Amino acid sequence: ADRDFDACLRELLAAELAGRLEMGLSQPEALEDLRLTLDDNPLLARISKNLGLADISQAVARGEHLSTALRRRVAFPAYWPRLLELTHSASLAAALRQLASLENRKRPMLAVRHIALVVLAFLILAFNMTYTLRGLAFLLQEYPGTFPLSVRASLWLQGLFSNGLLMGLAALVFLVLAFLPEVRGRLFAAISARLFPAGLARLGQRAQLLGTLAGLLRLGIPTTAALEIASQALEERRLADQLRKAAHRGSGISQLLEEFAEFFPPRVHFLIRAGEATGQLPEALEAASRLQTEEFENAITRLGEQVDAGLTVVAGLVVLVVCVLCIMPYQHLLTVGFGDFLLP
Repeated sequence: ADRDFDACLRELLAAELAGRLEMGLSQPEALEDLRLTLDDNPLLARISKNLGLADISQAVARGEHLSTALRRRVAFPAYWPRLLELTHSASLAAALRQLASLENRKRPMLAVRHIALVVLAFLILAFNMTYTLRGLAFLLQEYPGTFPLSVRASLWLQGLFSNGLLMGLAALVFLVLAFLPEVRGRLFAAISARLFPAGLARLGQRAQLLGTLAGLLRLGIPTTAALEIASQALEERRLADQLRKAAHRGSGISQLLEEFAEFFPPRVHFLIRAGEATGQLPEALEAASRLQTEEFENAITRLGEQVDAGLTVVAGLVVLVVCVLCIMPYQHLLTVGFGDFLLP
């Protein structure tokens, strides 16, 4: 989950730096302007500090290559300096745009809104139960044999739900979901990675890999180097290691299709081979990436509808159960009559 947040920071840096270079600023000027812009905002200043932007700006101002300055910072993975050192100065902005796209990971995420509503409903009802129990607890202590077992169980569960520690934890969860996007993003990325099917995550990685390869080839980077850089950004480490080894062996795109037939579906095979035959491999890779992205987004939409429906049912059940627990004691009192409790 920490890698997800770091990737967002790197995406922001790459996009902002590319925009400044496209405006005609030199590398030192672009880095210094970006650092000053981030430092003006207390929240964004943390991003600048985490990335070591001040040290990078000073190193580039001394005449170091940007890739050399980035290589000394642990916040940047190896494919950042590797791509930048293979890129000519004239196309540095395009390379940074490609890195920003590379860091924009495609992954399924949970529906935060519905979960926050479930927690909020629990908090409101638990708060109301606290006042309900004050009157009923006296009757339960004074007349323990009068209430049936079901009502006593209801009161016990209400006491459990309105427990201060449990309510505090629920309030903390709601505050995190509502007001701490950084922590919320890390938490939900970690849960989503374990909850959603592995095939769905692989579909997003495949779209990212194909799109990255297309962008790197357009920058004039050799196929083997492009494959090595693109593979390092994959989250599935076993597959990334295999692709990197294939790149070191000098495998081309055609060989990859044969070695990793289970990773590339038939439609991707057809598009890539057609692109190689016509000499338009980058365009074919982009078309394959769009195809996989559309399939990924459609799968996310279908799965999101199922998750939303499930969370709506859960929220309804929580409200129903708590309401029944609150009503049962009063229903019993109305049935037997309040006078029974006032008789000597």
